[in-house]
Amino acid sequence: MADERRTNARYQVEGIKGSFLFTTGARVLNLSLDGMSIETNSPLKIGREYSLRLDEGSHHMPLKGTVVWCTLVKTARDGRGEIQPVFRAGVHFADIMSSKANELRSFIHKNAVLSLENRLFGRFRIEAERPADLSLEAEFTVHQISLSGMLVETKVAPPVDTQCQLVVEVGSVKFEAAARIVRVERQDAGGETVAGPAFVGIEFTELSEESMLTLESFIRTELH
Repeated sequence: MADERRTNARYQVEGIKGSFLFTTGARVLNLSLDGMSIETNSPLKIGREYSLRLDEGSHHMPLKGTVVWCTLVKTARDGRGEIQPVFRAGVHFADIMSSKANELRSFIHKNAVLSLENRLFGRFRIEAERPADLSLEAEFTVHQISLSGMLVETKVAPPVDTQCQLVVEVGSVKFEAAARIVRVERQDAGGETVAGPAFVGIEFTELSEESMLTLESFIRTELH
């Protein structure tokens, strides 16, 4: 595979857009029956609905909520020593049914710093900033492309080794692929509290025969 990647020519391109879907980590700061505030390294779009998952042992509680505010609060170094932006966002839960509300009430009762008592709609700080999974979809612009991967520019940078699903528009058609993030370089935006765009190296891990033919045809007819 390594030899094959080295033999695939890379092509500079313009005007190619795409998007990837991936799951990233978030930290729950406080929680109530109608919403939560979270901390994440990715900017969230106000007004967009996101899928979240709270884990409690082997039990997983899926939730959906709409972002009502999102603010860049600081930057911090990750486990690799790289500077990452830190965003805080407020998420409003929509249409929490009685069964889901009971489940969420139980989660709050077990994890809140203060006991729930009778304040069913109060906002409670979650002990140790409980981790959660957040599903994100982000757009990107392609700068380089080959049969084995791409270099793209995006405002949302998944961590290295993140697995994701891609949709890429090449010419008048699209192709899909499973992929892995292999490199992330964030452009200096002139300050510790400013999140600049990121340049992300992507390796295709699975291409259907149809997607491979689409990509090969585009490279052969448009780029050669």
